[in-house]
Amino acid sequence: KQMNQDQRFDGLELARGAEEYVTQWLAKGQSLHWKISVQWKDLKLRYAFLPEAATGGALPAKPEEVTLEANVASEGTIGPAACDGVVWIALSNATSWKACKIQTLVLQST
Repeated sequence: KQMNQDQRFDGLELARGAEEYVTQWLAKGQSLHWKISVQWKDLKLRYAFLPEAATGGALPAKPEEVTLEANVASEGTIGPAACDGVVWIALSNATSWKACKIQTLVLQST
């Protein structure tokens, strides 16, 4: 996909103990709005912004974590970006013995 193109995922099933990852490029000043709906069980969403050029040995920010409740639509915004870089998103079912279904995940750069 092109950088900055909106992304949409439907019907993605996460097996027990599995994680899926997605990235989205952001230019300085841009934000990333996410919307997600999950079925069957709760899920963890982790994200971090990784600057294009780390200066002075700076490390990316510690990932933020959100618990997504089953059958409840959730949304949030990451940014605005202080510089060009990549948003890394992890959808984690790693601690579960049951599968989880991501009904819809939409990522929109603004």
